[in-house]
Amino acid sequence: MNWKNKVLRKLQLTKRKHLYNLLTRLKNKHSKLVSEAYDQGYEKAKVDITPIIVHTHQPISDPNLINDDIVESSKLNFGSKEIEEFDVRFLNSLKHPPDDNQRELIFSNSRNSLAIAGAGSGKSTSLIYRLLFLHTQCHVSLDDITVFSFTRASVKDFRVKLIEVFGRYGIEVSKEKSEKVIRTFHSKVLEMAKASFLNGNERIFEFIKDAGSKGANEGSIDEAIKASNEQFVNISELTDGQNELILNALDMYYNHHKEFKKLIDLLFIEKLKGAMDDETTPNTNKKVISKTEEFDKLLLPLMRGYFELGNYPGKQITFENTDFPTLKLKSDAYIPELNLHVVFYPEYDDFLESEIEKEIVLSCGFKHGTYTLIKRKAYLLRHKSNERVCAIRNERELLALKTLIDNQVAEPEVHKTCPRFQVRMSGDLGFSELQDAIYNLACFGESLGVPINEAAKHLGETYIKGGDKLFLKAVTIFWPFFTEKFLPHFNVVRFHDMFINFSNPENGCFDKLSRQTKSSLSNIFIDEFQDISPEVSHWIIATLRRLKGEQIKTSLMCVGDDYQSIYGWRGSSPEFINNYQKYFVSKDIKTIYMDTNYRSYQVIVSAAESALAYNRRNHKTGRCTQKDSRNRLFLSEFSKQTLTNEALKMLSVIINELNGKEWKKTETGLLILAKTNNVLGKLKKGLGLKVIPDWIQFETFHRSKGLEADYCFLVEDCTYDANHVLRNYLYKLAGFSLSYNDAQKEEAMRLAYVALTRAKLQLWWYVEENPTGSFTKVDNYLKRKFLKMHSMNNEEVSCA
Repeated sequence: MNWKNKVLRKLQLTKRKHLYNLLTRLKNKHSKLVSEAYDQGYEKAKVDITPIIVHTHQPISDPNLINDDIVESSKLNFGSKEIEEFDVRFLNSLKHPPDDNQRELIFSNSRNSLAIAGAGSGKSTSLIYRLLFLHTQCHVSLDDITVFSFTRASVKDFRVKLIEVFGRYGIEVSKEKSEKVIRTFHSKVLEMAKASFLNGNERIFEFIKDAGSKGANEGSIDEAIKASNEQFVNISELTDGQNELILNALDMYYNHHKEFKKLIDLLFIEKLKGAMDDETTPNTNKKVISKTEEFDKLLLPLMRGYFELGNYPGKQITFENTDFPTLKLKSDAYIPELNLHVVFYPEYDDFLESEIEKEIVLSCGFKHGTYTLIKRKAYLLRHKSNERVCAIRNERELLALKTLIDNQVAEPEVHKTCPRFQVRMSGDLGFSELQDAIYNLACFGESLGVPINEAAKHLGETYIKGGDKLFLKAVTIFWPFFTEKFLPHFNVVRFHDMFINFSNPENGCFDKLSRQTKSSLSNIFIDEFQDISPEVSHWIIATLRRLKGEQIKTSLMCVGDDYQSIYGWRGSSPEFINNYQKYFVSKDIKTIYMDTNYRSYQVIVSAAESALAYNRRNHKTGRCTQKDSRNRLFLSEFSKQTLTNEALKMLSVIINELNGKEWKKTETGLLILAKTNNVLGKLKKGLGLKVIPDWIQFETFHRSKGLEADYCFLVEDCTYDANHVLRNYLYKLAGFSLSYNDAQKEEAMRLAYVALTRAKLQLWWYVEENPTGSFTKVDNYLKRKFLKMHSMNNEEVSCA
């Protein structure tokens, strides 16, 4: 190496060392600044965010020292002697003693048991005898047992059976005690929160009803516990009070967060531009388009003033460089403050009630429907022109647009109102109010265990665009403000806050619970386990791990059927029952299969299983003790116009025949089911029953789970063909094996299975002609078995 190269090498090394030292100094300084900022930021947030919720920022133990098992691997303390005594004292005298599979459930000695219990397999009765066995032979107090279930019907049924079966053997269980033992997840977590971090003056968001009750309590915490102990808490529609809170929060955030305001404004414009519509495309062939300009000249004066928007005259719009380069149309209004053209496109029913001429006549005498022209013009301007064009369809949209204009021209310090409008995301069946849509998507994400504030982080890596993208971004920045800042300011808490607080084993909330409360969770039973959500499962797992850490002996028994998982739209998933070992980790998990159906005939169960046309983890086959060659299923297709009338005719015949039978007060003779409330309401009204007999019950397919009847009448097919872009995205973030769309397609088949397996003796299923869902699968199965009756006269109806 010559002297020149040596000098260059020396300079290079010196420079590298200098840069290294500089980088080290910057890194140390940066780390210190970040650490100080984090500590200050957390302490500030801890004070600011909420005085109610205990924060989960706690040091976590070394993960290598943690035993992942949620319960101990030891067996429950009983043997053959206790089983024999229980047989002699309780089971041998029963008219129908438990079968081998039911006995496995009753006498499982594992601290972690999973029972896959098919429809009509007697799991409810078996669970009650399991409780009786633990109480009498293992000396487990009912105070140390909690049975969780989801629906009002199943909770009520369990309590009645608990009181009845225990009472039959001289063990008195009061109504109050049954309500302590058999309960919902929400009532228990609220009870724990009351004993831990609630001060008793809070309002529970899910129970707020009236608007304007800012300082009023919606009943005491005890009343809320009682209300939530009757059924699974789920908001299907926001109340006036809940609406008021969310709308006030939207207004506040809209004024103080520039990005949120921009997203909402853009989302509203997207909606008005028709990006959320799914209407049929109007005829746009060249012959039709050639007359459009002439029609427009006649249309403009008709529509002038239809909506009172103010002094905003329309402007001409050209279509250069489009499919219609020579076309020229004029908007009904132009808003210079927003650089936005407006076309008036009223709802069809509103148009019919208006005084506008229903036909337009050209000079040549050619006539054309006015509304068709309005629709075509709106379509061309919004989707084919080069300008920014939106359509106003009703007074609500007009008011929202005026709000947007006022906000645009107002001074910065003037309080602005968040526009009130409806949205429809990809896959939604219809439009929802903005606040409803925000609440539903955020709660759905929370139920999946997805942190909402982080949900938009990976949006850039997806195909999500347009209104869906704007909406999700808006939700992810608004929701933390609403839940962590706004609601606590008004002393309002949500059930999600409670589940989250107790889902971290390191959280101080658990320390404040009494020994009695902790002991009540030492033996947990979960019925309808297939309906559990990540939110609830995380809470159960954390609770058991915490009890285990405090040396409290625990056990867990979950009973469910993945074939009956039908609540995916609210966050539940068969993921947990199908991958039980992955989530509810234990060394010794006992799996019990209960596949004998004591409710129905084999043809009914087999037909229901034929609807499950997807790859299933376990292909269970329900085995029925009752078999014969009678026709027990009657499937029929009708036109859309005649379906309801034909269903009512047959129902009248069935009801007339069943009227002559004697029914017990608690017995359901006829279960009338429809997939939607709309159709169910038409059936109720159409039958015209002044008083509905006790033996007739009307339910949707979803609400029928857990019920049974001698005869069932089903209306509507079970199918799913939507594309929920945002829910697919949240499912991916939650780590589910299927997309939301695929999960819902499978769920539609399971919904048919649930509805069909309610019948004991016979069922009828009426759908619109040319069905594409589960009906076809069942129909094809019956054809192969030569059991389908294609038509039935009234005389042919014979109820066994």
